[in-house]
Parts: sequence; structure tokens; C-alpha cells
Amino acid sequence: MKRLTNKTEDYRFIYPINEWIKIPFNNNAPPQRVILRVDAGKRYGLSFGHLSRCFIIAKSFEKVFSSECFFLMKDLKDGVQHALLAGVKVKILPTKKENLFIREVVANFQPDCIVVDLPYPNEDFSFFVALKNEFHIKLFIIDDNRYINPGADIFLNSNILANQKVKKCNFNKTLYFLGPQYFIFDETLIDNSCPILNNSFFNIVLSFGGADPTDLMLKVVNNLLQITHQSIKYYAILGPGYSKQTILYEIIHKACNFYIINNPKNIIPFFYSCSFVICAGGRTMYELLYLNKSFMPIASAPHEASAISELMENKLIKFGMKQWNSKMFLKNMRIVLAKIGI
Repeated sequence: MKRLTNKTEDYRFIYPINEWIKIPFNNNAPPQRVILRVDAGKRYGLSFGHLSRCFIIAKSFEKVFSSECFFLMKDLKDGVQHALLAGVKVKILPTKKENLFIREVVANFQPDCIVVDLPYPNEDFSFFVALKNEFHIKLFIIDDNRYINPGADIFLNSNILANQKVKKCNFNKTLYFLGPQYFIFDETLIDNSCPILNNSFFNIVLSFGGADPTDLMLKVVNNLLQITHQSIKYYAILGPGYSKQTILYEIIHKACNFYIINNPKNIIPFFYSCSFVICAGGRTMYELLYLNKSFMPIASAPHEASAISELMENKLIKFGMKQWNSKMFLKNMRIVLAKIGI
């Protein structure tokens, strides 16, 4: 187990997926075939975090069980392209009769497990429950913010609010993995590279997901230009779906302490080697908790605001913003910098 934080007893340990994924499958029936139903793209509330998580899940199935995995995805160009570049197998869903197509795929592929990681608030999971019952497969549902088990065999919610809010049902049939202790992280991403040198600078990484649909990067950078100091360097990391590079370059073209990194293959070494991170309130926030890094999250959606509030109440972070506010952001940053003598 890896220490998450020393600030509270409730969220202290991380349980690696390669350990707990064995629990739902006994030794006599390892999953030979797995389907992962996930989407990604430049859309509000979607972005690329769910897809990144499914990459790790598929990798775990392959490593632990030697499973054959492939992804079922909507035809969102940026998301599908990102999946293909990552080397996973993808089947693109049709625009019409999606459920019929999925059922035919399941009938032909005969998976032992189907993983569903979809953020849509009105998603009808009863279809996947019906598939589970018809084809006798395990249903693994990942839900970050709805807190309702629709009838899955395996139910994962790594949100800090999960233990309080998930209404458990089917106690004899469902295995629950709740809270940051079960945050899915790929340890192999912590490599020996050091893209940000350990020097005399206070190195701040800016990261707002794969697409940044609420333009937090532009808002943050515009404000950070008011905080100039020769001891600070800023690293703006852009995701695979970011589309406002030109505007960003225009904003910072005269600032000598800003650096732009476009879609790095592995973002974790940047987090691991920096001094501080400013990020959104989604998956990145939990990655930074896992790495025990100092950071300030800014909510880009209502469910992120709730999680940030809970982290602050539990003193897991000192600063966090439930919504964007320029005045409050500058106040928080000046406090952060003052504590280190800047």
C-alpha cells in the first residue's frame, strides 16, 4: 500500500488496481475477454480523463489475467484518435441503433466482463444490466458523481464523497470499491525522467485536462501575468483536445518565465518534479493526492466543486476554488508564494 496523505486517517492508503481487480474474479474463471465502453473528446463534462482511466484498467486486465481487451467508443474524432495513438483496439459506435450494435458485438465477442465508464448524467444503465443478465457476464460500472449502483457486479467510485453518498444495494451480488483509496493510478508512469529540473526556481505546473472546455488555462495565465518574479517558472501543459494554443501563445509571447508543453506522452513526471500545481478538480486532483503534491484545484463543473469542498474540509488541501474568481485566485496565489518567501 502507498501512503496517500498524512493529514487524515480516513484517506491514508491506496489500493493498487492490480491487487483489488483479482477480488471479483476467482482463480477458476479469469476474464479472457473484456469490453470497455468509454468516450472522450472536446465536450463539456467529458474531456479525456475517463479514457485515460480505462487505459489503465485495460492494462491491468492484460497484466493480471492476460485478457484480450477492446474499446467501444462514440465517433468523437479527438477521443478515438487519442485511443488509437495509445495502441488500444477500438470499435466505433454507429450514430443510430447504438444499443443494437453493442448487443451484436457482445454476442459475437462473448466477453467475460464489460466495463462502463461514462459521465453522462442521463445514461440508461439498464441496457448494460440486461446485457449482463442475458449473456452472463460481469458488469463493472465506474461512476464518479451519480452515487447510484444500477445493478453492477463491480461498482467503483473514487470520489472523496463516495463513502458518504453511494446508496449500496445488492449486498450479496455487488462488490463496492469506494473512495480515493481505490483511485486508479498506473505506477509505471512514475519514471526516472525529470522534465522540470530541481533548481532554485519555484516551478508551477498548470494543467486543466485534455480539452479544458471552460477555458481555465486562459483565465489562470492572464492572472498569473500579474504575478511576476524572477524565481518563478510556469509550465502550461496542454492536453490532446486543447484548441486555443494560438490565443495562449499570443498572451504569453513576451513573458520569459512561461513554457508551453503540448500533449506530453506522460504528464506524471511533470507533476512529480514540480513545486506546485494549479489544476481542475477532476482526475488530475486525485493523481496529485496520490503523489502527495501541493496543489490548488479549480472546479470546472458542479461535481468537482463538491469534491474540492470536501478536500478542504478534511484539510487534504490548503487552497481550492469551487468556482472561478479572479480576485480570489490572485489572493490565494499571493499567500502560496508568500509562504516560500516570494
